[in-house]
Parts: sequence; C-alpha cells; structure tokens
Amino acid sequence: MNFTLKSEKEEIVTLSFFTQDIKDAIVNTDLGEGTPLNPISIDAFVKNDLGGLPVVAAGSILEMRVEHDHPEIAVPKLLYSKIQNITKNYSGFMNEEAWREIFDWSNWEELYTVAPDGSLYVAADEEGVCQILTRKTTTDIFIAYRAALSFEFDNRNYYFSIDPFAKIVSNPPSNPV
Repeated sequence: MNFTLKSEKEEIVTLSFFTQDIKDAIVNTDLGEGTPLNPISIDAFVKNDLGGLPVVAAGSILEMRVEHDHPEIAVPKLLYSKIQNITKNYSGFMNEEAWREIFDWSNWEELYTVAPDGSLYVAADEEGVCQILTRKTTTDIFIAYRAALSFEFDNRNYYFSIDPFAKIVSNPPSNPV
C-alpha cells in the first residue's frame, strides 16, 4: 500500500506502508480504531526513504492518493488532508485569504475548508484523490500535511494518519542538494 504526492510533472513523495504490520498491531495490541477527526498516527509503519525534504514547484497541480496492492489485508481510502503553514518567519494568521495566496482551489471549492485554527482541510473527491494547485510565489513556504486514511480490516473501519512535510519553492533546483 502506498501514499503518493505527485505533480503533473513528477512523483514528489511515495511512502510505502507496512500493511501486514499495521494489521498485526490492530489485532494484537490496544492501538485502537481512531476516528476521522482523531486518527491514529502510523508514521512508525511507513517506509521512509525520502532522502530530504520534498520540494514542490510553485504553480504545480498536486495530487494525493492512496494505492493498494493487498486488498486481502486492507482496503485503504484517503479521507482528507489537513495542511498547515509551518514557515517559521510567517507572522500572520492563516485565514482563507492567506491560504488563497498560496493555493488555488477554485476548481474544487466544495472540497476545501479553512478551519478556525488556521488549517486548510482538503477532502478527497469520489475517486479518493485530494487535488490542489500551488500558486506562483516569491517566497519559500514550508507546509505540514496530514493525510487521514481509513482502512477496512475484517469489515471494520480504522482511522489513521501520516504527517509528512514539504517545501513549496518559487524556483525549484534542477539538482537537489
């Protein structure tokens, strides 16, 4: 099972889940079921070989999705992504106007919500994909994005999350350092 963040040009992040280990933890521990709003972090069950902070070029259409190759173990579904601006030198509050300076979601209005805490929530569409367009920017922006997932094991839903980071840059390097 994989979580993928990609632009129209390239795959930016692919994270593989240790699906059988997740199932073993559910069956043999008190890990819990989680809820859509309070999913259980499963970062420990994700193979991470990113080799650095993923870079996203400003002006890219981003797509987040979950793909699975073991439906006999688990059937995953991407529910939403919670995006936060974690740029240290950003001093303002992330309201809708501030988010719209970074992202354009005019094609997917019904799937976006800015929460009172300043987070941007992006719901997955009918196909289980979250999409967002990054605007051209003159400053680099660091974001944390939580991907909330549901897994169906033995006809029960469990709710989990992974919490990767990314950097949106105005001029992406041709060769990452």
